[in-house]
Formats: sequence, structure tokens, C-alpha cells
Amino acid sequence: MFEYYRKYARTIFDIAVIVFTGYVLMFLASLIFRVAKPIVYGLILYALIHPFVEALARRRVHRAVATTVVMLGFLLILLGLVTLGAVILVNELNSLAQNLPEYMRYLQRQFEQQTAHLQARLDRVPPEAIEEVQRYLTQAVDTINAWLKDGVFMLFNLVKGVPFRITQWVVHWGLAVIIAFFFSLEYDRFREAFHTRAPGTLRRAVRFLQENVLSGLGRYVKAQFKIVSITAMIIFVGMILLRMPNAFFVALLSGIADFVPVLGISSLFLPWIGYHLIVGDYRTALWVTVLYAVVVVVRQIVEPRIVGESLGVSPFTMLAAIIVSTSLFGAVGIFVAPVVVILIKALIEQGYFARWIRWPEDR
Repeated sequence: MFEYYRKYARTIFDIAVIVFTGYVLMFLASLIFRVAKPIVYGLILYALIHPFVEALARRRVHRAVATTVVMLGFLLILLGLVTLGAVILVNELNSLAQNLPEYMRYLQRQFEQQTAHLQARLDRVPPEAIEEVQRYLTQAVDTINAWLKDGVFMLFNLVKGVPFRITQWVVHWGLAVIIAFFFSLEYDRFREAFHTRAPGTLRRAVRFLQENVLSGLGRYVKAQFKIVSITAMIIFVGMILLRMPNAFFVALLSGIADFVPVLGISSLFLPWIGYHLIVGDYRTALWVTVLYAVVVVVRQIVEPRIVGESLGVSPFTMLAAIIVSTSLFGAVGIFVAPVVVILIKALIEQGYFARWIRWPEDR
């Protein structure tokens, strides 16, 4: 064993240095995202408007005018889509609010029926057994009450911080719009200064990231939006065909839940199916289960193809990286993991790991 370690000592050291460097870079990326969110949002927004600004600039439109026109157009389109979605969402929520009391009454009737049925059966059970069951039920109720108290306390803390989070989100994106606007105005000056004053090593590194990582990240984002759009569309059309209420609202929630690692739409569908089973609405539970199965099957068919064609990386590899990154760096890891996976893939394809890792000659 000692001979084995001595033989591969340099290899182990090189791999350890690469892993440590990667961890440090991921930590710095997560730190920058937490500290400088408006700048990160601004760069993302700039990346979205840059192609349109360049298209107008090539038509000899002054860059300030082009940036202003594109930014205003982007904000107006975004505002229109948000307004349209908000109107549809409010109508769906109003419908849900009107039907919610009926749902609760139906649930109460089912509970009363099940309780009466259980009471009829308990009349034929010996008193000793009933006392034992009551003791266990009391413990179960106490446990559930403790869980409910903790849940209400967590919900209260979450709701209490919502106004602050909304205000913070609005301020961050407001600053992001300003940053993207001025960065677009100064883009030519920044590019010229970078090409003339930046060290050659830095220029080559940025070119490598631009040609391999950024383009791959763009393809990954497009692939994820394609998958989420397919999922939401299947759910929306399925609920319309089944004449279920709140189709748009459920499809929107499913699209949002689809971004959650591991759980995905299961976090929405499983409680939904469980509710219908509890209230005894087995027909609706069956159709919701069928819809859920269709979505899962379609995702299993479509996801490997879309992600594989766009990146050449298996969904399992990306999911494993997201889980590990999230465990290490929190929610920021969801955004850092795809960048790291794409970067590692590019480094392997370009042969950098083969140059950085020294292997024994007689391996």
C-alpha cells in the first residue's frame, strides 16, 4: 500500500490541488453572488439585451439610443407579460378562493363519515383495546400539534419577511437595470481597455470561458426552459381536457416547482393526489395520477435528449452536481453547479486535465 501511495503521490497531489482550486472558485462565486447581487443581475440583463443593441449598432444607430430603445422595449415586454400573468393568476386565485370553502366542507363531511364508521367498529372492540388505542391517539395528536405549532411559527417568520424580500428584490433589479444600461453604454470602452491592457493569460482565460463555458451555460438555460415549458404545457392542456379548475395557476406552480432539485413537480402532485384520496374523490385522484405519470414519462424521454444535445452531459451528472453544490453553498449552488460541470467538461475536452495531472510513466 505504501508503494502504491509513493507511486501516485504526485498524481494525488495534482488532483487535490485542482479540487481545492475548484472549491475556492465555487466559494468565491457564491460569495460574490451574495454580496453583489445587483451586479450579477445587471450582467445577466446585459447579456439578454446585448445582441439586440449590437444589431441596432450595426445599423449605425448611436449606442446610447440603441441601448435606451432596447432597454425600454425589454422592460415594456416584461411588464406586459407580468401584467398578463398577474391578471390570469388573480382570476385563478379568485376562483380557488370561492371554491375553497366547499373543499373544506367536503373534507369535513368525509372526516365525519369516516369517524362515524370507525366509531361503529369500535363499539365491538373490548374496552381495554380502546383505552390503548386512545392512549396512542393522544400521543399522535400531541405530536401533530407540536408539528403544527412549529409549522405555523415557520410560516409566520416566512410571511413576516416577505415585504422585506419583495422590497429587496425590487431594489436589486432596479439597480440591475441601471448597471446593465451603463455597462452597455461603456461596452466598447471596456472591451478596448481589456484587449489592450489585460495580461495575455487573462485574455486567453476569458476567451476560453466565453467560447466554452458561457456558450454552454446559455445552451443549458435554454434546455431547462424548454423542459419546464413542456411540463407546464402538458399540465395546462391536460387540466383543460379534464375540465379541472385553476389550470393556469397549477401549470405555473408546476413550472416553478420543476426548478426545485430532486423533488420537482412531485412536491406539488403528491400532496394533490393525497388530498383527493383522503376526501374520497378517487376519480379525480386517478386522473391526477395519470396526468402526473404522463408528465414524468415525457420528461424521462425528452430531458436526456434536450440536455444531451445541448451540453453532452447526462441529467444524472448535472443533478448530482447540483445536490453536492447546494449542500456546500446553499441555494446559490443551484446556479454554480451547472457552470462548474460545463467548465470541467470543457477542460477535459481541451486536454487541460491531461496536462495538469502528472501520471506515473509505468501506470
